[in-house]
Amino acid sequence: MENASGLGRHLAGTLAAAGKSVVDVPPKLSARVRVLSSFAGNARKNDSLDALATALAASRNGRLAVVDPEATSELLRLLSERREDLVAERTSALNRLHGLLRDLLPGGVGGTLSAHRAARILRGIRPKGGASAHLRRRLASEVLRDVRTRDVGTFLQSQFEENLGAKVQVRALPVNNLLQQTAAGDYDFYHGGSIAAYNDPMDFLEVWSTHSPLNQSGFSNAQYDRLVEGAKVETDPTRRLQQLAQAEKILIEEEAVLAPTLHVCFSRLIRPSVEGLVFHPYGVFVDFKYASIREE
Repeated sequence: MENASGLGRHLAGTLAAAGKSVVDVPPKLSARVRVLSSFAGNARKNDSLDALATALAASRNGRLAVVDPEATSELLRLLSERREDLVAERTSALNRLHGLLRDLLPGGVGGTLSAHRAARILRGIRPKGGASAHLRRRLASEVLRDVRTRDVGTFLQSQFEENLGAKVQVRALPVNNLLQQTAAGDYDFYHGGSIAAYNDPMDFLEVWSTHSPLNQSGFSNAQYDRLVEGAKVETDPTRRLQQLAQAEKILIEEEAVLAPTLHVCFSRLIRPSVEGLVFHPYGVFVDFKYASIREE
């Protein structure tokens, strides 16, 4: 069958489940047979010629993949079980968050609790009790971070499996544990974020130099080091950006030390009477130095 793993997968699966022997004929192979065979002549493309070309391609090639009738159902079963596990883990984390918020807010939180809603609620909580209230709020923040990390991790996990066929186990760790494991090199890869301290690519690129104390990946490349160090003393702006671009290409494309996945954005709702807030694209996000509240 032509394209049994694509458009023809449902019919191919049905025939294979019925006991028929089905092989997957790539469309390019059947098209090549149709073009080179004499039976087609000058006739226009039609279903009969396509079927004959596919049959000939299948009969002349013994290395075509055989359709497994159980493959699809088994994959769906495994994916369904994995999804149930992930949903259960996320539900458990949200239940813990519900319990902590119940102790922090009179009556707790009603309705469905999402990560976005929980973050908004936590921002408005100022514990007035003793050490236990402050600890509950800190634990709630950690659980919320775990939920958000798990959401991003689940998405990345699905992309690795879908595009690379790689089975990935996601572990959401508290910040301290994450720092310890990355410092010890105890990981295959990890997902994290970085905020620029100043408006220049050097702020990110020099982190990955061989002798940088922040480089905990084990990455070391002499050419990369020369480009970064050269850009630090280069006075010509155009040549400097070229050096930094070459270093970035080594880091991301050639060595694949890191892979940018997302860029965080913020939405802000500001009361009209609040004036003078300064928002920076790097460093400290919000500067209150010139802020004031105008009487309404």
